[in-house]
Amino acid sequence: MRIYFIIISVFVPLISVAQDFMATDSITLLNGHTYYGSESKVEGNFLTTKMLDRDGEYTMYFEMGRVFSMHNTQGETVYYRQDELQGDYLTVQESRETTWGSRDARITSNPWGVTVTSIAVGLGFSLWDTYLTQKSIDELTVPGNPSPDLEAGLFGSRPSMMQVLVPTTFTLVWALPSFKVKEHQILQANMKGNAYYYRGYNRIAKQKRMFSALCGGFVGTGIGLISYGIFKKN
Repeated sequence: MRIYFIIISVFVPLISVAQDFMATDSITLLNGHTYYGSESKVEGNFLTTKMLDRDGEYTMYFEMGRVFSMHNTQGETVYYRQDELQGDYLTVQESRETTWGSRDARITSNPWGVTVTSIAVGLGFSLWDTYLTQKSIDELTVPGNPSPDLEAGLFGSRPSMMQVLVPTTFTLVWALPSFKVKEHQILQANMKGNAYYYRGYNRIAKQKRMFSALCGGFVGTGIGLISYGIFKKN
């Protein structure tokens, strides 16, 4: 009974607030992010909109240079303007196609393979870095003195600073290639073969790959370092 009371006390106020709030505007940024709010308006160099979270209503500010368009009950308002002096070289239609690509990439691009590979590489390097060979022990032996009291094998050597460099280097490696956008990843059927759409898609997909590679690399090396701390021999 107590659990039901807690659930009711938490969710009823949220439902009440949600009933009073209705998102009527959708704001699409040039990077493909879409936000939903109400009572949106331009204030100087910002587009403001009211949004809702569990604490209630709040005002979100978007810099106009980041906004492509806004949809509401009156239709679409495009805020992007081609301005080569400001570095905005694309036409409105080209920018629209690029934005669509970025938006679809946020939905359909899933770099799980990059994450798994990066974890495996990070862990593999961490284990290799802490592996002490008998040859290394022999090289530490000084003529006339007994061999160092060291045990060869896994977790026999202290980790090096390379454990930090490998994930960052691997992240840069994943930033280099451009992968083909697969047909099932294209949510805008009429955008197949569109260079600007692919440009926007690949830009966001590359960011997601790099982030996944960085996180996966550090997770892998982190597992290796924790294992070294538990099982170290010397």
